[in-house]
Amino acid sequence: MLPPLNPPDGTLHYINTSREEPLIFANGQIKSRIGPTGPAVSMLPERQYEVHRMDLLPGETLLLYTGGVADALNPSSERFSEERLSQMPADASASAGSLIEALITAVDMHMTGSQQFDDITLLSFHRKA
Repeated sequence: MLPPLNPPDGTLHYINTSREEPLIFANGQIKSRIGPTGPAVSMLPERQYEVHRMDLLPGETLLLYTGGVADALNPSSERFSEERLSQMPADASASAGSLIEALITAVDMHMTGSQQFDDITLLSFHRKA
């Protein structure tokens, strides 16, 4: 079995069956997105999924998130949105934790006065230079 992430060389093995595309930040901007590699797991129970590979380069940050992040609503029923999420800067010298903290703060501020209706899950890795 392949390790999902090999920290020393940045190799990442993955299957993405989500509509949310994980983001790769480099130099404070989105470098790329990890697109779906197949349909949602529950849609085709007998489907075999191919494992894909990519390299997280030194200084890059990987961000994974659930739909509740972009779908978080403010009192006017406006979504936080993928656009706002993708505009979050990821400083190359910052930790993955600081990106998560900044996102939580931004989503909380956006939702002030509203109830959370969906899960909000964030996971981030930063490969040091």
